[in-house]
Amino acid sequence: MKFEIKDRDLCARIGKIRIGSKSLETPAIFPVIKKRRKGLKKMGFQGVIMNAYLLLKDGFKGDVHRFFDGVVMTDSGAYQLMLYGGVEVSNREVMDYQVRIKSDIGVILDVPSYGRYEEVKKGVIETFKRAKEWKEVSPPGNWVGPVQGATYPDLLRKSAKFMRSLDFDMYAVGSVVPYLTNYDFLSVFKQGMTVLPLLPRNKPVHCFGAGLPMVMPFLVAIGYDTFDSASYALYAREGRYMTRYGTRKISELKELPCNCPVCSSREVDEMDEEAIAEHNLWVLSQTMKEIRQAIREGRLFELMCQYATSHPRLLEAFKFIVRRGKYFWKDDPIRKRKAVFYLGFRRPEVERAEKRVKERLGRMSPALSMVYPFNAEGMEFEFEEKELSDYELIRDISLYQFGANIFPRNVKIEKGGTGRIRRIYLKGELLATLRNDGFFSLKMGGARLLHRRVKGYRVIVGKEVEEVVRRGGNVFAKFVQDVKGEILPREEVLVVNEKDELLAVGTSLLNSREMKEFDYGLAVKVRDSLSPTSDSKKPGGHSKM
Repeated sequence: MKFEIKDRDLCARIGKIRIGSKSLETPAIFPVIKKRRKGLKKMGFQGVIMNAYLLLKDGFKGDVHRFFDGVVMTDSGAYQLMLYGGVEVSNREVMDYQVRIKSDIGVILDVPSYGRYEEVKKGVIETFKRAKEWKEVSPPGNWVGPVQGATYPDLLRKSAKFMRSLDFDMYAVGSVVPYLTNYDFLSVFKQGMTVLPLLPRNKPVHCFGAGLPMVMPFLVAIGYDTFDSASYALYAREGRYMTRYGTRKISELKELPCNCPVCSSREVDEMDEEAIAEHNLWVLSQTMKEIRQAIREGRLFELMCQYATSHPRLLEAFKFIVRRGKYFWKDDPIRKRKAVFYLGFRRPEVERAEKRVKERLGRMSPALSMVYPFNAEGMEFEFEEKELSDYELIRDISLYQFGANIFPRNVKIEKGGTGRIRRIYLKGELLATLRNDGFFSLKMGGARLLHRRVKGYRVIVGKEVEEVVRRGGNVFAKFVQDVKGEILPREEVLVVNEKDELLAVGTSLLNSREMKEFDYGLAVKVRDSLSPTSDSKKPGGHSKM
């Protein structure tokens, strides 16, 4: 399994999981299926999950891909264990079976735990034993390390750290369903926010049984990558019609508030169980698409604000997330593609930005009114009431962005037709462009100044790619040897060699920790370099190392 990050917002990641010739984009949801179901790919589903324990009981032999032509994940029967207190199969048997039926992603037979502390602790310890057995056997394929511990922080931390030590291909958090069923969203969010920071950043993380559309933006925002659920079918069995904001009894609807292919061709009285199930699948798929697009546009926080009003307890849980804004500081990009708006909730990037101002400037310079997130619509900040010269403006922005003023006084400042500062020159050389978001985009001239004045913002690469980067090639995570300073996503960074010689300048796609952990995908998108070639300026130039 290979995993790389393509885009991000808050702790959410648009990623690419590759398993052989198959791939899927995250965040993604895997519908639970028992047999082949037509139309799933047309709806936008890239993977499914099946219950290996039930397949084994039914005597299935062969390849699970006869049920779905894509990524097939198999569960081990842990859900049945939680429901009925036991299953008629051992951990080793169900692991071997998942190998035989050619599952793309297998799961050990963990013990979901819910209830009193001692009972949950027993389940955690037993799951540890089974995880050790997996490590000793080392079955082929891609395997999930399930984290258990219900809502007990000490058990969750121990479980996360132990599973991480065994180096699974993917991780998951279990025992979520009982809390979601009872609308205890706060416990689910606390559980995730306890576990996720302790797991490797270079591995996808799955949330078992989370199939409520209204809770998905929040789970994605705190860092989950994939989900599974049979909710579409279970709700249909009860005549419950999914919407983005909850479910409705089909018997209480006068008309169908949806334009999916199912609803656009039927009246309410024509919606039988199968039609409701198919509609519910469309809603799950559409919700995931909406979340991915919100991540791309940097407006996942706005989407959460919309969903938070779906249920009083969801709003309460969202307020908890907002109060824990520091949780997002190292993962949320330093700048966004879209303007942000004040929707009544304190945004985590604002708190982070105010801390940076206090540390680097010690005052609210008027220059910051040009810089994200201080340029947001609807939010008010108390800037110093003084008029600054053009040089003082770029000085203060540089102090905020880099922690130092990198520009000498004799620079030439060029303005656009609206009077806004656009470019900074020194002796005819372009040093930097001031972006619309108020951050500087450096050329090599500016990079040299930053390199001389600041010790951080460095991404160190090895000798094997030094020449490629020097000529303008992007930096891939597997070639990052070290990082100096705390780097956030979408930050201006210097690419240097082991001797600290400047090679290039560009934008970080990963944070400091991720650059050290990831083996796949881009770490830095290079903008300018020491000896750029014409090839490096073409799309895809030097993209393969």
